[in-house]
Amino acid sequence: MKRIRRLMLSLALALMLLLSFSVPAFAAVADDIVVTATPSYISITIAPDTWNPAGGSVKIDKATTYYANPLGATTAPSATVADGECTFTITNTSTEITTLTGNFPDFASGDAMTNINTGYATNGANAFGASSYISGAAWPGGAVIMQSTGSDPIKSSLAATTNLKFGIAMLTKSGDFSSPTAMTSTITVTAVKS
Repeated sequence: MKRIRRLMLSLALALMLLLSFSVPAFAAVADDIVVTATPSYISITIAPDTWNPAGGSVKIDKATTYYANPLGATTAPSATVADGECTFTITNTSTEITTLTGNFPDFASGDAMTNINTGYATNGANAFGASSYISGAAWPGGAVIMQSTGSDPIKSSLAATTNLKFGIAMLTKSGDFSSPTAMTSTITVTAVKS
């Protein structure tokens, strides 16, 4: 009987050993997922990035309306503004629909004209008025008042990667200039998601 038990135990062990070799071992299997996340962004550049309202080295006069118009410093745009009447090009590489706003702060140095904030058609003894215009818009009905801060948009809902031509109209102060020192102001055009 002991012998039979030993034989049975040996057979059981042999069978277990045989089964352990014949059943395949399963290894972990992995695969990868490549995640590509392309961000949306807003980006504009403006060229040219300087403007002398009277053109070249010419000095500005009082009570005169100047235009950022390649056809002439005192030449108003057509009833429907054409590309060629706009000095500035906004190159828009944004991937989003954007709204563009331009603010024209007070001048510094010299006579330091202040922005009257009522547009190119009005001025004051020491205040200038300014408006923007864009290609394809009506003139003067489509002009947008450029304030020192808080201006209305130059263009709303500009499509992604769509460039824009624009110009500026500025009426200088009505009072006499008392200084030959150049005045400077920096217009800031801001693009935000529409």
